[in-house]
Amino acid sequence: MKVISVVSTKGGSGKTTTVMGLASAALAAGHRTALIDGDSNGQVIGWRQAFDQAMWKGIEPKAWPEALTVESCPTSTDELYERIGALEDEGVDLVIIDTRGGTGGDSETLALAADLVLVPTRPVAGEWRQAIATFEWMRQLFDGLEDQSDAPDLRAVFTNVPQKIVASARKAVPFSDLTANERHLLDQLAQLPFLETMIPQSKILQDFADYGPLTTAIEMRKASRAGRLHVGPVEDQLMFLTSLYDEVQALDAREAA
Repeated sequence: MKVISVVSTKGGSGKTTTVMGLASAALAAGHRTALIDGDSNGQVIGWRQAFDQAMWKGIEPKAWPEALTVESCPTSTDELYERIGALEDEGVDLVIIDTRGGTGGDSETLALAADLVLVPTRPVAGEWRQAIATFEWMRQLFDGLEDQSDAPDLRAVFTNVPQKIVASARKAVPFSDLTANERHLLDQLAQLPFLETMIPQSKILQDFADYGPLTTAIEMRKASRAGRLHVGPVEDQLMFLTSLYDEVQALDAREAA
């Protein structure tokens, strides 16, 4: 079982979007997934409720997938590790932990419980400084471990990325076509170890709370005439998220080798 914590020194960086996106991709891969909500805003814990209450406008709703559970974070470190152990015993393949924005001690506990810490960041002015600050915070935390082999891996993931930048990263648009500011931001972010797949800007992700897991959203749309007209963009978004999840899995394979 793999445990991923999503961490940032600030809110609004795409933490929850990353959590929900990876959960969708894991479901598409057939992996049992558990989400633990350690953020005080409760967006992850409220995801299922929002999905159940959403208005689907002529689309027949489906049940929340049994392979995805959502729960609040345990209140103590011992309870957290006990819960993670129990999830592994239950056959869960992936645990994703959403943390609150900021540098509080509870976020450090949730980071240290993970195998991989992801730092989401948007390629806009000022955001790269926050990402670098988060990396410095995490590295200082990991340096304090008695056994460095216990330190989680650490990667940046780019979220809410303009389509032009995504196209440049996929070699569909020359890097020289980006503005000088866009090139500077990407150069700064490239100083960090990062996952190559970017999560593009999308209204689908803005409405993630209502869509629910994208695998379920796609099934619902394909099952109705009205939904089939709009399923393409949802499938495209899941394609990017699946590529991101594949990178996470490949990272595991490289480390094992």
